[in-house]
Amino acid sequence: GRCLMVLPLTRTQQCFFKMKRGNVVKVLKEVYLRDDIECGSAFCTVCKRKDPVLEKDAACYVIPDTNICLHQIDALESPAMHNVILLSVVLDEVRNQNKATFARLKQLIMDQSRHIHFFA
Repeated sequence: GRCLMVLPLTRTQQCFFKMKRGNVVKVLKEVYLRDDIECGSAFCTVCKRKDPVLEKDAACYVIPDTNICLHQIDALESPAMHNVILLSVVLDEVRNQNKATFARLKQLIMDQSRHIHFFA
Protein backbone atom coordinates (compact mmCIF):
# COMPACT_ATOMS: atom_id res chain seq x y z
CA GLY A 1 0.00 0.00 0.00
CA ARG A 2 0.71 3.65 -0.15
CA CYS A 3 0.03 6.55 2.17
CA LEU A 4 -3.58 7.62 2.26
CA MET A 5 -2.77 11.10 1.01
CA VAL A 6 0.07 12.35 -1.19
CA LEU A 7 0.31 16.13 -1.42
CA PRO A 8 1.57 18.02 -4.45
CA LEU A 9 5.00 19.61 -3.98
CA THR A 10 3.78 23.13 -4.79
CA ARG A 11 0.67 25.02 -3.82
CA THR A 12 -0.44 28.40 -5.12
CA GLN A 13 -2.67 30.78 -3.19
CA GLN A 14 -4.31 33.71 -4.93
CA CYS A 15 -5.60 36.78 -3.06
CA PHE A 16 -7.11 40.08 -4.15
CA PHE A 17 -6.64 43.27 -2.13
CA LYS A 18 -8.48 46.55 -2.59
CA MET A 19 -6.18 49.49 -2.05
CA LYS A 20 -7.17 52.89 -0.58
CA ARG A 21 -7.39 54.48 -4.03
CA GLY A 22 -9.77 51.76 -5.22
CA ASN A 23 -7.23 49.74 -7.18
CA VAL A 24 -7.52 45.96 -6.93
CA VAL A 25 -4.19 44.17 -6.64
CA LYS A 26 -3.77 40.47 -7.26
CA VAL A 27 -1.17 38.72 -5.08
CA LEU A 28 0.03 35.19 -5.76
CA LYS A 29 1.78 33.20 -3.06
CA GLU A 30 3.51 29.99 -4.02
CA VAL A 31 4.42 27.52 -1.29
CA TYR A 32 6.96 24.78 -1.94
CA LEU A 33 6.44 21.64 0.12
CA ARG A 34 9.48 19.55 0.97
CA ASP A 35 9.66 15.89 0.04
CA ASP A 36 12.98 15.16 1.77
CA ILE A 37 11.59 15.12 5.34
CA GLU A 38 10.55 11.74 6.68
CA CYS A 39 7.31 11.44 8.62
CA GLY A 40 8.62 8.80 11.06
CA SER A 41 5.56 6.56 10.75
CA ALA A 42 5.86 2.80 10.36
CA PHE A 43 2.62 2.93 8.36
CA CYS A 44 4.11 5.11 5.60
CA THR A 45 5.59 3.43 2.54
CA VAL A 46 6.58 6.65 0.78
CA CYS A 47 9.36 7.77 3.16
CA LYS A 48 11.29 4.48 3.03
CA ARG A 49 12.58 4.94 6.58
CA LYS A 50 14.41 1.86 7.86
CA ASP A 51 13.76 2.46 11.55
CA PRO A 52 10.43 4.25 12.02
CA VAL A 53 9.93 6.03 15.31
CA LEU A 54 6.12 5.92 15.44
CA GLU A 55 4.29 2.63 15.93
CA LYS A 56 2.38 1.03 13.07
CA ASP A 57 -0.55 -0.14 15.18
CA ALA A 58 -1.23 3.30 16.71
CA ALA A 59 -4.84 4.50 16.62
CA CYS A 60 -3.67 8.10 16.17
CA TYR A 61 -0.66 10.38 16.43
CA VAL A 62 -0.53 13.32 18.85
CA ILE A 63 0.86 16.65 17.59
CA PRO A 64 0.95 19.10 20.53
CA ASP A 65 1.24 22.84 20.07
CA THR A 66 3.39 25.21 22.13
CA ASN A 67 0.72 25.87 24.77
CA ILE A 68 0.21 22.15 25.41
CA CYS A 69 3.96 21.64 25.78
CA LEU A 70 4.30 24.60 28.14
CA HIS A 71 1.21 24.10 30.30
CA GLN A 72 0.49 20.35 30.08
CA ILE A 73 4.01 18.89 30.15
CA ASP A 74 2.91 16.46 32.89
CA ALA A 75 0.34 14.96 30.51
CA LEU A 76 3.00 14.53 27.82
CA GLU A 77 5.26 12.81 30.35
CA SER A 78 2.51 10.35 31.26
CA PRO A 79 3.46 6.71 30.46
CA ALA A 80 0.21 6.40 28.49
CA MET A 81 1.34 9.06 25.99
CA HIS A 82 2.92 7.40 22.95
CA ASN A 83 3.30 8.24 19.25
CA VAL A 84 3.86 11.97 19.64
CA ILE A 85 5.15 14.17 16.82
CA LEU A 86 6.97 17.26 18.12
CA LEU A 87 7.40 20.04 15.56
CA SER A 88 10.66 21.97 15.51
CA VAL A 89 8.78 25.29 15.67
CA VAL A 90 7.09 24.18 18.90
CA LEU A 91 10.37 23.03 20.41
CA ASP A 92 12.05 26.35 19.50
CA GLU A 93 9.23 28.35 21.07
CA VAL A 94 9.32 26.25 24.25
CA ARG A 95 13.11 26.77 24.44
CA ASN A 96 12.60 30.55 24.19
CA GLN A 97 9.86 30.65 26.85
CA ASN A 98 10.82 28.03 29.44
CA LYS A 99 14.22 26.32 29.66
CA ALA A 100 13.09 23.77 32.27
CA THR A 101 10.20 22.55 30.11
CA PHE A 102 12.54 22.44 27.11
CA ALA A 103 14.91 20.17 29.05
CA ARG A 104 11.99 17.89 29.97
CA LEU A 105 10.90 17.68 26.32
CA LYS A 106 14.44 16.80 25.27
CA GLN A 107 14.43 13.94 27.77
CA LEU A 108 11.13 12.70 26.31
CA ILE A 109 12.54 12.76 22.78
CA MET A 110 15.58 10.73 23.89
CA ASP A 111 13.40 8.01 25.45
CA GLN A 112 12.92 5.62 22.51
CA SER A 113 10.26 3.58 24.32
CA ARG A 114 7.91 6.60 24.13
CA HIS A 115 7.92 6.72 20.30
CA ILE A 116 8.29 10.50 20.07
CA HIS A 117 9.32 11.81 16.65
CA PHE A 118 11.04 15.19 16.34
CA PHE A 119 9.81 16.67 13.07
CA ALA A 120 12.33 19.21 11.79
